[in-house]
Amino acid sequence: MVRTTLLAVLIAMLSAAERPDPLDVASVTPSATGLLVTRVFEGGEAARVGLSRGDIVTSYAGTLVRSIEELAAAVAAVQGAEAKVGYVHDGRPVEITVKAGKLGVGGRKAEAGVAIVLVPPSTGAKPDFAALAKGPQEHWYAFTIGGKKVGLEWQRVSRAGDQVSFASEVCFDGEPQWSLQQFVEENTLAIGPHLAPLRLRHAFPLGDWVATAQAVDRDGRRLWSLVVIDEGKEKAAESSELPAGALPDYVAGQLPAFLPRQAGACLHYRMLMAHSAATHGLHAIVAGDEEEIAVGAVRLRARRYEQRSAGGAGRVTWVADDVIVRQDYGNDTVAYLTTRDEALRGLDQRFKLQLAK
Repeated sequence: MVRTTLLAVLIAMLSAAERPDPLDVASVTPSATGLLVTRVFEGGEAARVGLSRGDIVTSYAGTLVRSIEELAAAVAAVQGAEAKVGYVHDGRPVEITVKAGKLGVGGRKAEAGVAIVLVPPSTGAKPDFAALAKGPQEHWYAFTIGGKKVGLEWQRVSRAGDQVSFASEVCFDGEPQWSLQQFVEENTLAIGPHLAPLRLRHAFPLGDWVATAQAVDRDGRRLWSLVVIDEGKEKAAESSELPAGALPDYVAGQLPAFLPRQAGACLHYRMLMAHSAATHGLHAIVAGDEEEIAVGAVRLRARRYEQRSAGGAGRVTWVADDVIVRQDYGNDTVAYLTTRDEALRGLDQRFKLQLAK
């Protein structure tokens, strides 16, 4: 057992930074029984001490851990200021001391030697943008939290030759948890064997924060070059290799409208987020069956599409007549198709719409 030392923390952090993401695969076979770490929250205790995706937490303060619920119970039972965490990193058992309290990880149960399917096998599903030959598609959505309308979402998809562009704007008043939020994102991708990101712009107009990224070719490599501007000052500039199948998260959210209408159809992609040049693990969009759902006050039949990743099921999207009619983001947050007038009704006047007009 490796004891708590500054060197142990540094080794864990360096190896996490240098090694490939161990969960960037369709399935994984854990080397130990415990909680497979699928997410490390920025600024949390786990990030501070160097835990990383793919590590397996086996104990907290001497209590065996097999799930998020067991980890939460073990954390709650600690009365001191510190606790020892046992985990397995690259097949090697480690013990480290952390500040007592939330560890700051997401995960799923793992049993030694038993394979975990992180995402279903790809069926080679590809988007079909033929409908865009008639012109751009633009839709308005009521954005709700806990069943209450708190804002709007707007989406537009257009095509010009061998390029397709996705635009989104989301505005909502998430008080008391989220406060006023406004996100604007524009993406342009090349259509080919894989959708290939070309340009991205993501902005928080209320906070004067803007990220821009573009694909560049350098020394025979395809890179994703990102610059972040915060309150007029450059806060970050980085580049990372752009793998085939990389997709911005906002694009993945709009893509089900163009995917096959066949249960089991599955598209693999590696997620790009606006704040980082690196991709964030293997994800999948999986088509399900048609089912009856509520879209505002109306009930209709629509096909279900789920986003899957190492962390489990994520956003759920329903498509009817080639239009996204509802998206469930989790935490009782839902956007459903409506009219422009209804989407704008009651919108906080502090929002100044950037794209949605």
